[in-house]
Amino acid sequence: MKFVIRDDDTNFFTAPKRLELIYANIWEEIPISFSVIPFVSSEANSGDIPNSVRGENKLFPIGRNEELVSAMKLWIREKRIEIMQHGYAHTFKEYAKNNYEVFVKTIEAKRYLEKVFGTQISVFVPPNNSFSLSGSKAVIKAGMNILMAFSHFPWERPLDRYNFINFIKMLNFYLRYGKKYRYPKPLRFKNHWEFGCYILGPSTTLEELKDGFLFSLRNKGDFCLATHYYAFFEYPRMRDILYQFIDWILKNYKNEVKFVKASDLFRKSK
Repeated sequence: MKFVIRDDDTNFFTAPKRLELIYANIWEEIPISFSVIPFVSSEANSGDIPNSVRGENKLFPIGRNEELVSAMKLWIREKRIEIMQHGYAHTFKEYAKNNYEVFVKTIEAKRYLEKVFGTQISVFVPPNNSFSLSGSKAVIKAGMNILMAFSHFPWERPLDRYNFINFIKMLNFYLRYGKKYRYPKPLRFKNHWEFGCYILGPSTTLEELKDGFLFSLRNKGDFCLATHYYAFFEYPRMRDILYQFIDWILKNYKNEVKFVKASDLFRKSK
């Protein structure tokens, strides 16, 4: 089983020390895949934007936070982390509206992140886990695979046989399991792959994560855990659950799990 930790919303306002406080004691063994907001808006739908800039209607490029960029580039070289693209500015329904502008912004943001961090970007995490058809087309055209929470509706992806087959597959899965589990294997579309993640949030329990993990293991699948770094400081129990979950895996299933970066989920799926 491949196991991924996905952390969302790293942006201009992120202090690298906050990331270290959460992950420094595990990323030597478990790489962390950070979905990064390239040009975060002062009106971003994110919990890590200071109230002091709300209402200014400004964009804050992540490259201007030199301390953060320097730290993350070091962690990339040390193979502790991976960078993924998390939208453009993370505004409300940014990738859930149909418009041509999203194509231009997606390419611009991808090139910007690759230049700032000196690394290739191959995975996209949609803000709020939501897409319109033009939003998904823009990401696919940019050559990226997708990490979601749940799967797609057919009108949110290009209409072809891959979309239809995956929708029927996921509909059957949902009718059987509801939203309790994620489909444990990457979904192949015509020009990209997708994978669904379990959420670690304020109301998540350790038993829910264990149950999801064991479901994926029984079905010879993979596992992705998605969370937000700033939530760990507001809800300390989340950090306890994360560490307890990792300790439980290492104690009982270490030989059956390979901890990987998000892009590695799709390596054998090409």
